[in-house]
Amino acid sequence: MLQTQRTHKGEKAGGPKVGLALAGGGPLGGIYEIGALLALNEAIDGLDFHDVDVYVGVSAGSLVASTLANGISVEEMAVLLVSGRGRPQRFDPGLFLRPAFREYLRRSAALPRVVYDGVVEYLKDPLNRGLLESLGGLARLQGCCGINGIDLELRQAVNSGLTPGPRMLASGRLICMTGGHGWQFGREADGPDDVRRAAREQIKAGADIVKLMATGGVMTPGVEPGSEQLTEAEMRAGVETLVGHPA
Repeated sequence: MLQTQRTHKGEKAGGPKVGLALAGGGPLGGIYEIGALLALNEAIDGLDFHDVDVYVGVSAGSLVASTLANGISVEEMAVLLVSGRGRPQRFDPGLFLRPAFREYLRRSAALPRVVYDGVVEYLKDPLNRGLLESLGGLARLQGCCGINGIDLELRQAVNSGLTPGPRMLASGRLICMTGGHGWQFGREADGPDDVRRAAREQIKAGADIVKLMATGGVMTPGVEPGSEQLTEAEMRAGVETLVGHPA
């Protein structure tokens, strides 16, 4: 769920509002973003990414955006992360992490039932099934894409008792634009209707979640990390399809 928080500074009085949106791209993409922000800071007079009105980040971009929002400038990040100099103590984990107490309570409430089911499974065949193996349901694995549906098959094997394993949320094939990030093992789709159809295909195959490749990434040759690939309309079509088919 998207949550918003105030930045380290109060609202500006009057004048145009300035926002900063940063995409993902893994650790390398985050370094690229810091370099690009440094160049823009130097090239545009009066622009200070350390002091804008709204920060939005995805994946590696969320780390850079949250760092800026908490009072650490692009120049300081460059010194600390790129050159290796600086004062690491400036990065207080408390600036970026907040315990998810509500999620802890929700999962704790489900624990007795999971333990009970595991003990029952163990007692059914104690000679051939270990107790720890039976308690595999205490863990949950979330697949982010499966090559040729392998994550769907593995989830079925675990659920049927054919092989021990954790509870799984399988995504099936990822959805990307033609030639986009992950195209080698994904479902290529262009336009809202095609993305909607691709999402329905994954749901039909039994996917619990669906992965939409909104931007480029570092693991696909010839693709620019962080580049926009799925449009807002295409993303909306995929999300609306999933909302209409709750797990």
